[in-house]
This record gives sequence, structure tokens and C-alpha cells, in this order.
Amino acid sequence: MPNHLGNGIESWIYPKSIWVDSIMMYGVFCSLFAKGEQDAELMEFAQSQPALFEKYLKDKETGLYYHCYWTKKGHHFPRTPIFWGRGNGWVTAAISLFVDNFTDAKAKEDALRVHKELSIALAPWQREDGYFETIFNKVGKTYKESSATMLIAAGWFYGYRKGFLPKEYYQRAILAFDAVVADFKIRKGLLSMPYISAPTTPLQVAPYFFYKILPYGNDFKYGLFSAFIAALEYKKCLEMDK
Repeated sequence: MPNHLGNGIESWIYPKSIWVDSIMMYGVFCSLFAKGEQDAELMEFAQSQPALFEKYLKDKETGLYYHCYWTKKGHHFPRTPIFWGRGNGWVTAAISLFVDNFTDAKAKEDALRVHKELSIALAPWQREDGYFETIFNKVGKTYKESSATMLIAAGWFYGYRKGFLPKEYYQRAILAFDAVVADFKIRKGLLSMPYISAPTTPLQVAPYFFYKILPYGNDFKYGLFSAFIAALEYKKCLEMDK
């Protein structure tokens, strides 16, 4: 698994680490490129990733995923049970985007198990209004976060459509999707998506404090991406149910 920060300036000051975001950032691309180029070695690499993210980042008690894993220290970070919303959304949505590319049946089965187990772990943290918060297990202490909510909705639409999540998750996904869409505003004549948390780093000192005070804004590209893939999956579900 590559160091999330690569060889840039940030990597000089931050410990070498695996970040949960990477399952989307390189996992999806690897599977698509491997399939398109019929690259068996790259496909094997892509197929190994869900199990590796589970191994290093999944919390055994809650089933949720930590933000990162410090490789030299040999532990996840943050050390205390703090679970970043968008990061868990990345896992849910990423698997739904790349698992159909897998050529190995066992790898696909394992990835779908990871998806289902995370979905079950996520459900209790959904707010009554449909949203998830920027930190899951601090409900009411942080703020509602639209990109995490849409990423999870996308994964749940997919899970329902593929038949490995029950209808409850389809209904939860609709609730989540509708909650975010209801908050869209018109800005400069265009629809605008609010409550997207800014780019997020698990800082070495007082990480929860920085998660909590991290500002949110409108129309960050990764937030819009989450809405697009959720809408496309929702459309497929509606077409399936006709």
C-alpha cells in the first residue's frame, strides 16, 4: 500500500501512513485501468486492497474505519475512537465503484462482505434527518456533513440494487439523499451543495479538536462528486424498480 502523502513536502513532516481516503484515490483507478488494459498484475493489486484497508484501519469494536494508520508506529490514528465521516463514506462508495471490475470471485465476495459489514456499522450513526456528521460517534458535537452522507447513500443504493443489502438500506439511502438535496441553494443561478467539510488531515496533536473546528463550505469538487455518484446509483435503483 502506498504512503498516502507520497513524496511531497507534506510527507516530510507527517509520518508514513495509510489513509482511508486512498481506497477511492487509487483503488478505483487501479481496478478500472487493470480491467481496460487487461493487466493481471495490477488487477491482483486492486483486488487485494479492500482486505488491506480492513486489516489496518477497521476498528474491531465498532466496525468503523479510522482515518489513517502510522506504519512505523504500527497503530491506527487517531488513537482514541474517533471516526471521520467522509473517510468511512469513501470506503462504502469506492467498493461500489470498483468491485464489479474484479475478475476473481473470491476477491469480489470479500469486498462485498467488507461493504456489507461497514454498512451495518454505519446505520446506527445516521441522524433522524438523514444526515451523517463529520465525526460519526460524536453526534450533536460536530456538524452535519453532506459529502459523507452522499457517499454512504451511493454505497447503499448500490448494495440494495445488487441484492446484498435489504430494503431498509435503500430507504436510509433515500432519506440521506433527500436530506442533502433539500439543502441545495441557488448561487449565481446554479445549484450549490453546502455543508462539505474542507480537506481533512488527522493532525498529530489534538485531532478531535481540529476535526471539530474544521470549516465547511460549498461545492468542493469531491463533495459534488459524491452527489453525482449517489444520483446515478439512485437512478439505477429507480429504473430497476419500474
